[in-house]
Amino acid sequence: MYVQPAVDEALRNAPGNRADLPAGFALPSRRLPQPRRTTGRERRWLDPAHGVLKQLERIIDRFAARYVYPHLLGVWHPYCWLLPRRFSLAVAAITPQLWPRDVDELRVLLLSDIHTGAFLHPEVLRPIIEELMRLEPDLVAITGDIVEGRVEDLDGFLPVLGVLAGAPLGAWFCFGNHDYFTGEPDQIRPHGGQIRLPASPPIVRQSQFCLDEGLYVHGSAMLAVTRGVGAVGLPWRAGANPEAVLLRIGSGRGRAALTLPPEHHRGGAPASESPTS
Repeated sequence: MYVQPAVDEALRNAPGNRADLPAGFALPSRRLPQPRRTTGRERRWLDPAHGVLKQLERIIDRFAARYVYPHLLGVWHPYCWLLPRRFSLAVAAITPQLWPRDVDELRVLLLSDIHTGAFLHPEVLRPIIEELMRLEPDLVAITGDIVEGRVEDLDGFLPVLGVLAGAPLGAWFCFGNHDYFTGEPDQIRPHGGQIRLPASPPIVRQSQFCLDEGLYVHGSAMLAVTRGVGAVGLPWRAGANPEAVLLRIGSGRGRAALTLPPEHHRGGAPASESPTS
């Protein structure tokens, strides 16, 4: 399939995908493979996102999350056992086609599908978030599905997630499908502002599109798809362990101090003035 020559050149000249992690970093890490090319027209023969089976799956998921698991998980929390044992960091260094050559490297910590709720406890998530912030990302992006199915799923998690706002350029969030299941998405406001990015859907592993995980090139665009952090429907993972992704975006110039104007720092502007769209 055809990819623009400029994109091929960007892939060849991208900075080395070396982890470059802080000393004593406690989480396992891996390097993402080189981006795969996609036309955007690839489809699986069965679309699992539509039809009667998908609607039934959503009904069962929401019912189990609200009324079944909160009672059954009093004995053992399988995902709280699994997460700290199988969580890892994926690292990639990329240079987008139009990235200015005189701009310093930008580090973006990508988190998705945290799914706070019955499957996860704040004290299990806290050490993972704190260790990720040792990477000193310039910006944190949470691309949807921060809850399982109700606003109350965030109870106890806001102090943990608030650590992400320590990034110089803030922590940014867009709604995923489970956030809309709550019926009250406006009540979900993480620290550091929120933004609803129109081209940032949640993880697409269960999608008709052939975009399961990793990096992709579509035309002049680069896509990053993560496995996500939490679990939904079933408190377990197999073959798709939880992860966060550190994207090192730039031309290999290294890093410089990145700051926002004073009114955007945590504790500056009130929550009502956080950027939204």
